[in-house]
Amino acid sequence: VSSSLAVGTSHGLVLMFDPSQALKLVLGNVKLGQQLGPVSAVDFNGDMTRLLVGHAKGTLTMWDLTNGKCIRTITDAHVPGTPVLHVRFLDDPTMAVFSDSGGSVFLLQFRRVMGVRTAESDCLFSGSRGEVCCVLPLLFGERGQGKALPEMRILAMASLTKVFIVRLRPKLEVLFTFALKGELGTLPLLDWRLVPVDHPTSGKIAEPLLVAARGNQVLFHRLSMDPTDNSVSFVQLKSATVAFSAISVKLLNSEIVVILDTREHIHVVDFSDMTELQDIDLVDVHLAYSTSHFKSLAAGGSVSKALEVASLHSCYQSVVTYRGQLLLLGVDVVHCLTIRKWDERLAVLVRDSQFPEALALAMTFYRGTARAVVGLSSIPDERRDVVSGQMIDVLLAYVDLSLAMEIPDDDHIDEQEHFYKTLVNICIDYCLILDATDLLFSDIYERFMDFVVGRACFLECLEPYIIGDHLTSLSPVVLKDFIEHYQTQQMLQRVENCLLHLEVQNLDLHQVVVLCWTYNLYDAMIYVYTRGMHDYSTPLQELLRLLRLALDNQESGVLPDGDQVLGYKLLVYISCCLAGRAYPSGEIADDLAVSVRTTVFSVLVKKQLNEVEADGKVESFPHLRTLLRFDTREFLNVLSLAFEEEFFTTVSFRDTSTGEAVQRPGRQLMVDLLLRLMMNSRDFTPSQLGSLFTFLARQMAKHKDIKVQRQLFEQVLKFLCNPDSTTRHEERQQAMLELLSTNIASQFDAEQLIVLCESANFYQVLEQLYERRREFAKVLSCYWRDPARRAQAFSYIHHVMLDDSFVEFERAEVEQAALHHMKELMEADSLATAKLMITDFAHDLADVTKRLADHAKLQYEFLQHVFGGPGGVGLTKPESPPPPEVHEQYIELMCRYDPTLVYSYLRSNENYRLEETLGICRKHLLTDAVAFLLERTGDVQGAFNLLLKSLVAKTNQLNKTLDEYDTDSENVVKVESVRIAVSAIHSILLVIIQLCQRNSVRLESEQRQVLWFPLLEAAMSPQQHWRHASSALVSTLKELTSHVLNSMMGYVPLPAILKQILSDPSTSSGSFGELKDLMMGMVETYSYEQTLLTTTNRLLAGDINSSISVLKRVKEKGLSPRSAACSDCGRRLWQSTSPAGAPNRSASPAPIALSSKEKDDVYVFSCGHSYHRVCVVQRQPGLVACGICNKKLSTSTSRQADWHRIRAPPSHARGSIDGESVAVATAAADKKATGAAPASAESAALVDVQRVEAVAQLHNSFRTGSRLQILHSLSSHHSQDASRKGNRLSGASNHDVTDRFQLNLAPPHMI
Repeated sequence: VSSSLAVGTSHGLVLMFDPSQALKLVLGNVKLGQQLGPVSAVDFNGDMTRLLVGHAKGTLTMWDLTNGKCIRTITDAHVPGTPVLHVRFLDDPTMAVFSDSGGSVFLLQFRRVMGVRTAESDCLFSGSRGEVCCVLPLLFGERGQGKALPEMRILAMASLTKVFIVRLRPKLEVLFTFALKGELGTLPLLDWRLVPVDHPTSGKIAEPLLVAARGNQVLFHRLSMDPTDNSVSFVQLKSATVAFSAISVKLLNSEIVVILDTREHIHVVDFSDMTELQDIDLVDVHLAYSTSHFKSLAAGGSVSKALEVASLHSCYQSVVTYRGQLLLLGVDVVHCLTIRKWDERLAVLVRDSQFPEALALAMTFYRGTARAVVGLSSIPDERRDVVSGQMIDVLLAYVDLSLAMEIPDDDHIDEQEHFYKTLVNICIDYCLILDATDLLFSDIYERFMDFVVGRACFLECLEPYIIGDHLTSLSPVVLKDFIEHYQTQQMLQRVENCLLHLEVQNLDLHQVVVLCWTYNLYDAMIYVYTRGMHDYSTPLQELLRLLRLALDNQESGVLPDGDQVLGYKLLVYISCCLAGRAYPSGEIADDLAVSVRTTVFSVLVKKQLNEVEADGKVESFPHLRTLLRFDTREFLNVLSLAFEEEFFTTVSFRDTSTGEAVQRPGRQLMVDLLLRLMMNSRDFTPSQLGSLFTFLARQMAKHKDIKVQRQLFEQVLKFLCNPDSTTRHEERQQAMLELLSTNIASQFDAEQLIVLCESANFYQVLEQLYERRREFAKVLSCYWRDPARRAQAFSYIHHVMLDDSFVEFERAEVEQAALHHMKELMEADSLATAKLMITDFAHDLADVTKRLADHAKLQYEFLQHVFGGPGGVGLTKPESPPPPEVHEQYIELMCRYDPTLVYSYLRSNENYRLEETLGICRKHLLTDAVAFLLERTGDVQGAFNLLLKSLVAKTNQLNKTLDEYDTDSENVVKVESVRIAVSAIHSILLVIIQLCQRNSVRLESEQRQVLWFPLLEAAMSPQQHWRHASSALVSTLKELTSHVLNSMMGYVPLPAILKQILSDPSTSSGSFGELKDLMMGMVETYSYEQTLLTTTNRLLAGDINSSISVLKRVKEKGLSPRSAACSDCGRRLWQSTSPAGAPNRSASPAPIALSSKEKDDVYVFSCGHSYHRVCVVQRQPGLVACGICNKKLSTSTSRQADWHRIRAPPSHARGSIDGESVAVATAAADKKATGAAPASAESAALVDVQRVEAVAQLHNSFRTGSRLQILHSLSSHHSQDASRKGNRLSGASNHDVTDRFQLNLAPPHMI
């Protein structure tokens, strides 16, 4: 396709059509077509003068389109009979490329020599290395003239697995390759497009964009060239996976890619984010496929299997693009698809009455966010101007159609209102976007005025847009109707809110002012005066006049709600103006701020009005008087905020209160006027005067330029400290604090000030006064007298005790004050008090507890925190434990308040005296605690009897309850009593069992039976009462008995237990079934213990065997000295005396007397260093260690080497040295000469006996029972010695035996 359309037929003919679809030429004839075969590919050259045609039988022909003659018939350009699949001209009209069904690619170069036209063919790619299915040159046309990139003749080729980008000039070269994966049976697809790109140096240029696809994979690459060195680069822009399998992909423009899938659906996709814009079904097109050409059916079908499978949907020549159009070749018809222009797209939607959709689409055109836009300028201003006109036409047409045909019936008023509001909101939204509010308030509003409900909905829909500051002006007609509508609906407050958001210059001021005065729209009136006329005094004076009239006419001293609203609006307005802010929002312009402040302040201090009251008197300062009468406190707060502004420091005002006109600072002037008005008038209550005094105190503290008379200042202080006034206590105290922070209060007598503050309970003020006088004990009293700050006393005390600014006697004073008020501190925070006494004071606990003697509960809480009871933290220090008396006092209190905790506390602590504690526990009848203490004193039997007596008592109580218990009864009280009794029995039973287990190991077998059998008898005694109990209770009691049996089996022989059970009266009269569970449990426990013992013995035997093997290997390993010379003196190790003149490098101390036998000893350490015994003893007396290695380890923990001494070996064994950690050998060279026999090896300790015993004692003190000891104890239970009769290992003798057992095979420590 070019400016003409060429269609190849299966008869070998080519039909040429002009743009008007008229047949222009028929190239070829039937006879020639039969000879050449069907047309398989066609292409025009750049100037439309030549047409290159490929045929299914392998021949290529070139036709002159000016006369319709065939000027070249090429038969030898490739393998004969191979169908031509692609033919493409290059930008150079003398060059073309084509590919065939064999997968090869060829370059054709056309020449004319001496009037003879020739064509030379060069193979660019051979199909033997993989079939090329698609070939596409990059064409620049006129845009590529004179540029380096077009001159390279870029060509893209795609096989089933890869894409090649090659250049043909100046030489054939592969520029870039990338893999192209896809499903089996899919062909590769390629397409080029020149797209505009903004280049940083060259501006907007056209760069090639390549799209490659196969199956559902689509890849986009951009080719660019660096103009400095003409280097070409490829950049991958995007990789996408689509939801269909593609058979054709075309770039329609720089934004749109069109993909045809196997279902013959066209997918129009936006390239930027791969969004699908449209899906078109082409089933009626009957697309023409070139499958037969790929399969080479005309030449016998000799193609590869892969190409044959992939060619099922081949349509390379049936889908082409030209100038934004997509042309599809059907079997009978050629179809042309194009993207509509933007206005055509709108027209289609309008024609289908889809106005909301048309407006939404037009909005995307207006904002520049639309996709696939054709025919619209890319310049924003031009685009908006063009689109806005279309949008207005569409909007008006939409309104006309809706109002004419879609209005609901009058019977459905709700639906009608919803319809109108929806339509109005659409109109307002689009008019605001298009900045066409004049259209909204003229043409569109006129269309709604004919409908009563529509007009009301239109006006009400304006409100949210006005409040949101989207609509800032209304036309006079609409504003008038808007106000009248809300007035009829009695919603003028909403009108006022809207007026505050409209621009004043667009309002009818007279209309708005009259409306505001008529309906008391005060905010709107102030807004209109200040924003529209820049008049800040008129609204203030007029509104003050209204407030004064309301105050004069009020009944029963209460203003109506409307007048109160007016008064508070006035206060806010005054506050805003004095602060330089606009009312009700915004800021006053900088050039107006000073004048506005001055105007408003002048109005406030105006001396009199131009009117005379009814009694003929002129009221002075009416405006100030009015505001003070309305709300003194709030008006003074407004002035307090205003006084913070710099304006009142730099600007002075004319004082009109006196006869002379004097300029005075604003703050001082206002203070003087307030005092003159309120102090000399009876119109103000004491509460109002109090507000004035509080205001004065704060302002005098903040601003030094405010001056008052001393007498008045004293009056202010006395008011603030008035003990009869209970109102606003914190506010008055805060004012006193602010005064105290200045030098003003220093002029007042300190003692009198303290008296005043004491009477007023100003504890924070008193704190500062006492701190200035360094009376810190009184400061502390201020904390616990102030309920709100009592907890802060602890942090203050902590600060005093740690801060270096306090001297010792001051700390002692604070400590004594804290001890004196222990009760108050404990009531505030008991834990913090305990920490304070222990960490900060480090006071004697006995003295502290005595101070709380009259408050037992507080005393208990204090000790509980000290000793770490429940809720405590254990504040006592291990290095200074409390005396036993304190512990006993704590135990006494615990017996009174938490008796259940006494037993556990006694078990976990030992810092108490046994006899005294035993008396305390007996006094409070704590059986478990008394039994524990008896056990500690050695009276095990007494402890056991006491616990057993308690158990028997609880068991009897349970028996009594069981006798009275009826299983059919629903008495909840009886059921609960049984549960409590069983729980008590279980608790004390556990205590007795633990007692027996702790002491059985020290008793003989008969003594154990005496200890355990009464417990067993007591546990089994309730059996005779089980018959009337429920099954759950019976099960619980049996579990208790089983627990006793299982616990005693480790200490009492099994036969003795069985004999005792069978002889018990409660079981001898019963059947075997009642004893079955008990006996089976005993047998199972016995079997389990026997299995455990067997397994443990087997593991121990293997462990011992492996350990002995390792120790034996270490024991047999010899030591090899590094040198035959002594590491200290340098002499040979085996010479008993030094040769004459041999130097002694050891600076040894005085020689130590050694026997001749000991002088011949040699030490060899595991590190390899060797020494003479003499050298070691003289250098390090009392320490046998390597001198070299000992220096290296001097900074670490000292470790002494184990060593052994051996005698020197015989002469025939000099080369071997025994493998101990330190080997001591006796040199035998001289002895051999004298015939002395070599000494035999013997072990001897060279460390004195006292040191050895000390080390052994230290070692034993840290030893616990070994695994062997435990296993030995277990194995003794199963000893086959009949004389023992199953008795357990008991008594100290067995422990002594196992404790002394050890393996003397441990290897020596290596240094």
